[in-house]
Amino acid sequence: MSRFLPQILKDARNVAKSTYQSKCSFAMLGTVGSGKTTVTGLITLTAITMSAYLQEQFKCDVIESASGILFAQSELRKGRFPPKTQWNEPVLYESGLLMQWDSRFRKREMHLPICDVAGEVVADLVSKYREGMYDLEDRTMRETKFLVDQIKDRDGYILTVPAPRANLFVDKETKESVPMEKETALRQDPDVNLSSILEAVISYKRKHKAHPIQGIAVVVTKYDMVKDICEAEQMDLYDESGVGFRNFMNTCFPATANKLRFFGLENVAFFPSEVGLYEEPWDDGKPRIKIINRRDDKDETPCRVPEYPEQQYVRLINYLKEFAA
Repeated sequence: MSRFLPQILKDARNVAKSTYQSKCSFAMLGTVGSGKTTVTGLITLTAITMSAYLQEQFKCDVIESASGILFAQSELRKGRFPPKTQWNEPVLYESGLLMQWDSRFRKREMHLPICDVAGEVVADLVSKYREGMYDLEDRTMRETKFLVDQIKDRDGYILTVPAPRANLFVDKETKESVPMEKETALRQDPDVNLSSILEAVISYKRKHKAHPIQGIAVVVTKYDMVKDICEAEQMDLYDESGVGFRNFMNTCFPATANKLRFFGLENVAFFPSEVGLYEEPWDDGKPRIKIINRRDDKDETPCRVPEYPEQQYVRLINYLKEFAA
């Protein structure tokens, strides 16, 4: 894979480093197949819905740059998952979602640049980081410039955590319609990969005295695949007390949870994510997403969206608002 990095980085330099300039920005990080592209589409879809129906003082603008951010939300509205980002894509995907909250006395602005780089590329950094005995040398950072740009100028991160890839579920039976997944990056345990990525981010910021981390949003993806098991094991991610989420992270992603505790739980927020599926797939065998054509049972307003926990994504965007300048 390393032989593709020079071309990826060369093409990346031809993409605007930051489509929007804002005083505060968050970036997305995750491992292979953690659902970053789907989460990106759902964040964009939710922001558009909030602007149209939910919050009168909220506005958003989306520009694709070299990315497929609008394509991702469009596919979800059609009942299909957006295609997985390929690690040898010639272009470093960067897109901008600019969100504004207007009030009588103040206008807040948040820039969400989403570099939807395949997890394999992130894994390459983790490999070099590990081989260097946790010493991020300048040469290593130049070779992985895409993550350097994400690290040094960002105020916070959205971390995608793939629920069904945790070791706890390897030998357990999950939903029959969805095959169990395995981590395909450097290590079979995504907890090790996620913890290493976080350590790389935190260490780089400390070493180079970059912007301090203001907050981290943890999105646990594909929760529907393991929901029954989690609910039976006191790990319900929708438990409003937060106990279920704490039990889940401490059991399934203990190293990552420990890293987040060290960072400070008061700056970390957790959000479950899932997408409703029909039992029957599309004719091509790919999963078929359930589509909702009304806002809710009491609202006749048409709104074609996939079945997903919309309020969790509204929470996520409102969480980002707290850091908006």
